[in-house]
Amino acid sequence: MFSGIVAMADQMAGHDLGQLNPRLYALAQTANSGIVDVTKGGNEMTFPDAHRGNAVVTVRGYNAGAGYDMASGLGTIDGAVFIPALAGI
Repeated sequence: MFSGIVAMADQMAGHDLGQLNPRLYALAQTANSGIVDVTKGGNEMTFPDAHRGNAVVTVRGYNAGAGYDMASGLGTIDGAVFIPALAGI
């Protein structure tokens, strides 16, 4: 999905936006960038493993927090705000 969103931003800008990492981290530091920080929750997973007789297995994850984190990266986006911000419009 993110590739499609970037393609829309490319179209809006009228050119290939190129390497996005510096732009993404800069946008994450600004208000109204469309990047929404995820600060609660995590990605730990518990499930029955059919390959182990349905023994309950927990895969340890990471917790979300302010700024970049291993659970959600920079967060999620609001496409209507993010696409023009990424395009520089």
